[in-house]
Amino acid sequence: MSGLFRRCICAAIVGIPHALMSPTGVAGEARARLQVQTGPLMGTRYYDAEAAWAELEIGQPVSLMREPSNSHDSNAISVYSGGLRLGYVPRRANGILAWSLDRGDPLQARIRRLGRGRAPRIDIEVYVE
Repeated sequence: MSGLFRRCICAAIVGIPHALMSPTGVAGEARARLQVQTGPLMGTRYYDAEAAWAELEIGQPVSLMREPSNSHDSNAISVYSGGLRLGYVPRRANGILAWSLDRGDPLQARIRRLGRGRAPRIDIEVYVE
């Protein structure tokens, strides 16, 4: 059983222990955020991460896009910012997310960490709010 799957099951059974409270912008109101997964994007050197780099910020929302007809991985999930493809959720970590997106679950994602090396490093956080 994968760690992600165990965390999701534990969250459901124990009452969302990983939920974080975050402001909604409405005075006195808060919403629970269940963190589903975190990790780096793959393929950033091959797509538009370099072109988007100057505009990226920690906490910035990004879009998750399913690619079920991807010839390399039927669970492929690409990640976009402002219409630019930044990279992909790693294959080893995309099964549950693909299943959730296919079900219509309201997954959201944002940039968690940015770093430079041979290629841009972008870590994302996927969550349900």
